[in-house]
Amino acid sequence: MANNSKKSSSSSSSSNGSRMWSMNKISFWTIVVASIIYLLGVVLGKLVPSLGMLVGIAQSIIIVVMTTIVAIHAWKFVRNKQTIWIVLFVVCLLVILVGIILGLV
Repeated sequence: MANNSKKSSSSSSSSNGSRMWSMNKISFWTIVVASIIYLLGVVLGKLVPSLGMLVGIAQSIIIVVMTTIVAIHAWKFVRNKQTIWIVLFVVCLLVILVGIILGLV
């Protein structure tokens, strides 16, 4: 009997760990893509300066994606806390969004 319960708990943990697009997996691959885009930006910026605007747009998109991923985790942290935490979260997120928009202009 103990053997069966051990088997069922290990199978449930493996099914939880094998979700196709878990937040951890999305976070990891976003970091990989971001690093590639930043490396390409440095190389292409030196070799073909006219591509600077295109690289800047790609980098801004990566910043938005990474901010979104972090914001989801941050929301999970503050959603059940006092109102001041939620207000701080929203204000900080707005400051980041304004910074991203001003960076594009």
